[in-house]
Amino acid sequence: MQSGAFNSPNFPDAYPPNIECVWTIRSSPGNRLQLSFITFNLQGGSNCQNDYLEIREGNSTGAVVGRFCGNSLPSNYTSVIGHILWVKFVSDGSISGPGFRATFSHLYGVDVTGESGQIASPLYPRTYPNNANYHWTITVEGTSYVQIRFLDMDIEDLYDCYYDHLKIFDGPNVHHYPLGTFCGLALPGPLRSSGSTVTLQFQTDSVVGGRGFLVEWTAVQDSGPPPTITPGACGGLLMTGETPGFFYSPGWPESYPPNQECTWLIRSPNSIVELNILALDMEGFPPCYFDSITVRDGPSSQAPVLASVCGREPPSSLHSSGDSMFIHFSSDSSISGQGFNASYSKGCGGLLHVDRGVVSSPHYPQNYMSGLDCIWHVMVTPGFRVSVTFSSPFQIQGFGTACSSGDYLELRNGPDASSPPLGQRLCGANPPPILQTTDNHLFVHFVSDASNEASGFKLTFEAHSQACGGFIELSDFDPPGYLTSPNYPQNYPTNSDCIWVITVPNGEAVQIDFEDEFYIEPTTSCIYDYLEIRDGSSINSDLVSRLCGNTRPSTQHSKGSSMLLRFRTDHSVTHKGFKAKYSIATCGGTYIGSTGVVQSPGFPGSNYPDSSSCEWYLEGPTGHYLTLSFGNFSLQNTPGCTADYVELREYNASGRLLGRHCGNNLPASVDTSDSFAYVKFVSDTSGNAAGFRLTFEASIEACGGQLNAPSGTISSPNYPNLYPHNRVCRWELVVTPGRRVTLTINDLRLEGSGSSCVFDYVDVLNGLTADAPRLQRFCGTVPAGTQVRSSSNTMTVVFNTDASVSNGGFMATYTSDEPAECGGVLDNPAGGNFTSPGYQVSNYSNNLNCEWLIENPSHVNSSIVVLIQDLHLENHQTCQSDFLQFRLGDSDGDMLAKFCGQTAPQIPIVVFTPKLWVHFQTDSYEGDLGFKALYSFSECGGWQTGEGGVMSSPNYPNIYPSPSRCAWLLEAPVGHTITLTFSYFSLEPHTTCSWDSVTIFNGGSPGAPIIGQYCGTTSPGTVQSGTNKLAVVFLADHSVSSGGFIATWSADSSGCGGVIHADSGTFKSPNHPQNFPANVECTWQVIAHEGNHLEMSFSPNFEIPDPTGTCRNSYIKVWSGSSQNDEALLKTGCGSVTPGPVVAPYNIISSRFQSSDSPGKGFSATFSTRCGANFTAASGRVVSPNFPANYPDYSNCNYTIDAGEQTVIILTFQVFQLETHSTCLYDGLKIYNPPTSSTPMATLCGTNIPGPFSTFGPMLLHFYSDSVITSSGYMAEYRTIPCGGYFNSTAGTVSSPGLSTINYHHNINCTYHIVVQADRVIDLKFNTFHLEASSSCRYDYVAVYDGQDTLAPLLGKFCGTVLPPNLRSSTNQLFIVFATDSSVSGLGWRATYAETLGPAQGCGGYLSMPMGMFGSPDPNLDGRYEPRMDCLWTIEMPVNKAINLTFISFDLENSFNCYYDYVKVYDGDNVNFPVVGTFCGLTIPAYFLSSGNFLTIHFVTDSSVEKRGFNATYRAVPLICGGTLNATSSAQTLTSPSFPGGYPPFTSCRWILDAPPLETIKVSVQTFALQPSQDCSTNYLEMKDWPLGDYGQSYKFCASDGHPTDFYSHGRTIHVNFKSDVFMTGNGLSFTFQIASCSRTYEQEYGYLKSPGWPDVYPHNMDCIIILKAPQNNSISFFFNNFDLESHVNCDFDYLEVRNGSTASSPLIGRFCGSTLPSPIFPRSNLLYLRFKSDFSFSRDGFDATWTSSPHGCGGILHGDRGSFSSPNYPGTYPNNTNCVWDIKAPRGRVVTITFDQISIDDPGDCQSNFLKLYDGRDDSLPPVGPYCGMETSIAPFTSSSHEVHIVFQAQYSTLPSGFKLSWSS
Repeated sequence: MQSGAFNSPNFPDAYPPNIECVWTIRSSPGNRLQLSFITFNLQGGSNCQNDYLEIREGNSTGAVVGRFCGNSLPSNYTSVIGHILWVKFVSDGSISGPGFRATFSHLYGVDVTGESGQIASPLYPRTYPNNANYHWTITVEGTSYVQIRFLDMDIEDLYDCYYDHLKIFDGPNVHHYPLGTFCGLALPGPLRSSGSTVTLQFQTDSVVGGRGFLVEWTAVQDSGPPPTITPGACGGLLMTGETPGFFYSPGWPESYPPNQECTWLIRSPNSIVELNILALDMEGFPPCYFDSITVRDGPSSQAPVLASVCGREPPSSLHSSGDSMFIHFSSDSSISGQGFNASYSKGCGGLLHVDRGVVSSPHYPQNYMSGLDCIWHVMVTPGFRVSVTFSSPFQIQGFGTACSSGDYLELRNGPDASSPPLGQRLCGANPPPILQTTDNHLFVHFVSDASNEASGFKLTFEAHSQACGGFIELSDFDPPGYLTSPNYPQNYPTNSDCIWVITVPNGEAVQIDFEDEFYIEPTTSCIYDYLEIRDGSSINSDLVSRLCGNTRPSTQHSKGSSMLLRFRTDHSVTHKGFKAKYSIATCGGTYIGSTGVVQSPGFPGSNYPDSSSCEWYLEGPTGHYLTLSFGNFSLQNTPGCTADYVELREYNASGRLLGRHCGNNLPASVDTSDSFAYVKFVSDTSGNAAGFRLTFEASIEACGGQLNAPSGTISSPNYPNLYPHNRVCRWELVVTPGRRVTLTINDLRLEGSGSSCVFDYVDVLNGLTADAPRLQRFCGTVPAGTQVRSSSNTMTVVFNTDASVSNGGFMATYTSDEPAECGGVLDNPAGGNFTSPGYQVSNYSNNLNCEWLIENPSHVNSSIVVLIQDLHLENHQTCQSDFLQFRLGDSDGDMLAKFCGQTAPQIPIVVFTPKLWVHFQTDSYEGDLGFKALYSFSECGGWQTGEGGVMSSPNYPNIYPSPSRCAWLLEAPVGHTITLTFSYFSLEPHTTCSWDSVTIFNGGSPGAPIIGQYCGTTSPGTVQSGTNKLAVVFLADHSVSSGGFIATWSADSSGCGGVIHADSGTFKSPNHPQNFPANVECTWQVIAHEGNHLEMSFSPNFEIPDPTGTCRNSYIKVWSGSSQNDEALLKTGCGSVTPGPVVAPYNIISSRFQSSDSPGKGFSATFSTRCGANFTAASGRVVSPNFPANYPDYSNCNYTIDAGEQTVIILTFQVFQLETHSTCLYDGLKIYNPPTSSTPMATLCGTNIPGPFSTFGPMLLHFYSDSVITSSGYMAEYRTIPCGGYFNSTAGTVSSPGLSTINYHHNINCTYHIVVQADRVIDLKFNTFHLEASSSCRYDYVAVYDGQDTLAPLLGKFCGTVLPPNLRSSTNQLFIVFATDSSVSGLGWRATYAETLGPAQGCGGYLSMPMGMFGSPDPNLDGRYEPRMDCLWTIEMPVNKAINLTFISFDLENSFNCYYDYVKVYDGDNVNFPVVGTFCGLTIPAYFLSSGNFLTIHFVTDSSVEKRGFNATYRAVPLICGGTLNATSSAQTLTSPSFPGGYPPFTSCRWILDAPPLETIKVSVQTFALQPSQDCSTNYLEMKDWPLGDYGQSYKFCASDGHPTDFYSHGRTIHVNFKSDVFMTGNGLSFTFQIASCSRTYEQEYGYLKSPGWPDVYPHNMDCIIILKAPQNNSISFFFNNFDLESHVNCDFDYLEVRNGSTASSPLIGRFCGSTLPSPIFPRSNLLYLRFKSDFSFSRDGFDATWTSSPHGCGGILHGDRGSFSSPNYPGTYPNNTNCVWDIKAPRGRVVTITFDQISIDDPGDCQSNFLKLYDGRDDSLPPVGPYCGMETSIAPFTSSSHEVHIVFQAQYSTLPSGFKLSWSS
């Protein structure tokens, strides 16, 4: 069984006395057991002499785990030594207790070490479980080998072990050479490893099982005889001998079979392997996607690739760099060939990329062969030198001076034969002394002639680094320094031996503090890799400690004034290493371990010094609390311990205070709640004492830990008795993937604290991470059986207690029987999908934690692809609430992406790693619909390692498929960079590469910085990395494909050039400080964090010879940014004068080094960063330092955006997370404009996204922070918009800067110069316009000039909100000025321009000959008119002449309503006159006779379909009526033709009546008669202001409208139109017109009154008397609609005086001025006298009023296009028994809208006695709207269906103040 349980006899009742029970719990060999107690209560004291339970490993004589009694629950225990636990229970003859119950679980697949042992399958010898996947790694001493003997085998045997199998690999993981795959019943023969580790992998499916396996392993001292492999076998282990060996593909020389996977491992002890492929015939060509031989430089499938081979061209000899070569032959299911035939042997020469190794002549120490020419290139880690030691015997048969004849050995100081020699040629019998190179390359060349061979040579080479080891001397005031393992934080090299000696002044000690990550290969006694610390300066000094593993060590101190550190590594596993800070020891440090001692400085030899300040951090084992005890204590005593004191806290300096002590009394011991403590010692400047000694000790009892069995039990310490105070216990539960954890609370009794649970509590977290969602918090009591479930296979339980009140604690069990709600392993080769829980059924729930691991079943030439199809997660700026994140590999891998919000990313995630970790987590707040994602595995991409390789798009050289998704990782040896060269590149083009693209990342993941993104035919060319890794992602969408790409890459160790993404570092000329090679050229680009700017300095050792001194041919240059432009040049250096420091404006610099003169030492440049930057680009990002990580303390950063003075900058924040404070006192961002301003325009902090912000001219952002709270900071995007500019395209847009984002800025003066080709003109059309309004546009304006500057004619100057008219230039240039003042702004403006034809090219113009012809223009003479035409012809004839227009030909594009191309004819001199017709198609329009002496023809075409066009003639004809006439002060009469006689049919008369400037016109109609039977649309009289504008009047009278009232114009021009289709008896028109004085008498029932010039300002020095005279017995009502006169306290300047009568002596009603709307006037008579007077200064808008009259005292006709009216006496109360009827008559053709300004009609509520009703029409025949009464405040406006509304108001009484006011418009 996988798990089980046992208990004391009679449980849960009391166990019997005098019994002894023994249980032996046995797992299968090689596995472990985990034991958990559910309940425990035995009688007995603390020494467990009465009743007890004893646990041992193995048997009754095995190691004692523990003896337990009492009622405290023993901690969980996992077996350490073996697979058997022995448990004995004993009770004596006295009192019994309830007993115990315990559960056990098996843990399979573990790492084992030692000399020998056994490993069996799970449950052996019972049937093994289904779906098993376990690994065991056996490790023996480094000089031994592992031998495996099979003792039992019973594994399902089907299809070559396809379903269940045991695989054994020759190395520490499953990527090494497979020694065999086993199943069935037959016992395999013994196996022996070629190294000190072996890995066993046991996998089973879901059906059929057996007993499994049992193997015995032993450490042996030799690897046994080499195996014999048949040359044609499919794989095997091969060993080189003295003569070459052979192997070939299965079936050779016949065709190899399909679907072969064969692996050979060739080993060559003390030599490299040489492989020669002698014959080759295989499907395909490089990069070998189908059949291939992959040759790897090392012993495993993850070793670097030396070659990938296919086709028919054998490669040249291949050499390993070490003693092994891994070869994999693969064939697919289709085409095959003969295969290959190869030989292997010990190598002569080769590339040796290791830090320690051996080079020897072939057969050494036997004689070498004749005719040899061997070349070795040794390269060790950059920064190291190569030292060479020769062994004996040494005998090379060479003779003569400098070995000029015979055989010789030559060593060179560099990588090739051109490098300088390292000493003389070597021959004879005397080996040279130790030799050392000056850099990391060594070239070895051995040549033998045809005779006289000898034993040869053997040399050992080793890397030695100046950076590794050294002598360090610290003086009293020196700052601390740092030392690290070589390459830190990259892995340290193998075979290192570094010694540092640190010395400080006498009487002081050395202190070492370890920082950041510490990881040295872990072994039991640190025997392989280690850091040794000795108390002294010699290798024989006393050992302080020997360190390895991955736990950061405690602070280390020497006793004396020197310390020696020795770092040694062996030939195998490497890790990150260490980083250590060294300093003169004062006090303080970090102490890690189960026990330790802290002492005050000087203790016990002397008193502590004054002014001490020491901090110690103590850290015990996880799950154990610490007990802090003072052994000695003597400090200066002060009240409150203010002078000298020791302070104890939990965790750190801000943790809970455990005590503060001084004086001489020994403080009591204290316990921590967790495994961390903080000790602080402070002494002041006077008075001291002996000091103290403090010991800390970790508890025996543990709480918490990691449990990975399928089920188990956890309980509080001491359960079921009182739990301890101040304790934190953390259990991490991990069950099988695909299962969920169910936690059942069996008992919980904690201190209660209501729903808040703030004192003692149990937290249950959904996952293991620090930010895992909290599922539940328990305190007080909960019902037994309460359950909590995780969503995935992990859960954390945290038990937290405070300093008071304890209780019985808790006990809980967990199981993993239920399938997980989400998460698991996704590895279906066909792909699949994964979704948030409940997707498409319900919203996802709160506090979810889902983890998926996508595993690529075939990650060679393959990529993992994830496409997020749907995403609906809670929004957050930085996705801190609910999120979906992806990491490379596992949960600790590089973060690729993190998503939230409502927009699914369009770009798929594509990675080359075998695994991709997906994490979905939600918080405790709002849920959403969730997400759906698809995963698949593409057949391209993958991981390429070694010295070089090839990558190409799928199917290359054919077009790539759609879609394609591939990711490659290119990895060169450490210390190299990668040069990637594209020889062909053709992808679908796109401006932002959104469709198909290749993206190159400078590092080992698609989350690394981007070097570039490429598409179209713009090849990336050659790209150079900054490190030894490049990631490349190719994406193609579902549409257009192209030819693809092919690229080769190679490793480069020269250090010449590259893209460096870092905030600090160094780059230097090749070989520096040695001479650089001749004719060198290197380019570096340094890209730092975008919140910083770069600073750079050159070391003094500078030499770039340049004979001219001009730095023309040989130099180092540094530019700002990524391009090498002269204006961005920051520094140039050559000769021997070191260039000065460089400060770049922002985070990118480019540097180019070239030399065409003699070589020199070159240069070394160090770069670093500081926060802040200066941006001059048109757009970009501004981020806080470290973003998206938290910003640092004490930031003080300035970011300037300056794209020119005449530029608007718009800054939009995307993320904003700063510490919140009401005045942003602590952390904040201030924005200034201009940057020199002392007052910020904004000061920002908090977490709400502010803005956007904009400035005209440069913007400065100042970011600051204090030392307390930090956050992720901000990310803002800016864009700059130039104000004005030069525009020369055929069409385009011009606008105020920032339109639609911000209002325009103050104090702008921008010019826009538009130029088109010489024979064209420009159309300008405004489509947005909103500027500050002012008379003469003197504040903000747009001015348009007809030419190249402001000296050209002004076409118009515009402001306000009215859209300016369309404008056309007379030449090919327009000049626009946009100017604003220092106050009031608006939205801005936008206009489009286009080049077109003008009158000079036959498009439009002014025609005034008595007759003529015109037509559509055709400048290119192709017989068709041009597209995008807009031609306007105006024809003028003499006054009192009409125009006859006749079309001769007509062919325009036809469309409904003539929408596309058309000709419009207007009966007047502009397009505001009536449209006579709109024409298109082929039908020639009928001739037309104008109403006056003007005609306008408008021809418009769109951008498509051109036809033959039109031609038309025009001529003057006599005018029978109408015309243009000037008004005078005396009345003139006009009539219909032959008045009072009959006029001709279809009479149409238009009179244009014009008055002198600033005058108006009065029209009085004497006779107007038409018959009721005549249609109003063709028989009417129309009078209107011209132009009409927004406030002009337009009245149309038909037969039914009664006699027209007198018409007073607003402006100087009136149009009077009379139309009638037929004369009928009695018809006719007669009217007079004259200049209207501003003094006038209205003898009529109703009307409207406006101040002179309305709606413009009234003129100065006006004095007008107006008398309103209604019919006798009528009463006038006078209502003000608008009122604005110059203000004065007595209205002495400008005023309107109203009197009740008809003379200046009539009773005064009121004198009005200012801008307050006067109340309505009800004179209760038919006469009203008004006097309007203005003085010589200050004009305003004036007034506008409506008046009417009625015999009923109220009501009447309300005439006009807008106005207002009210109840009688308003704003007072109307009288009782009021009955009023109003009729609104607006101009014909309009509809009336009535707005209820105020209504209060006193009524009981039924609206029967007091009401207001509205009728849609001229009477009450239609149903009313209403009735309305009471206090109404929100009545919607009423809109009629015609130009008339009938209104009835009735009021019988009012007791409360009542009244109403309504206004109307039309």
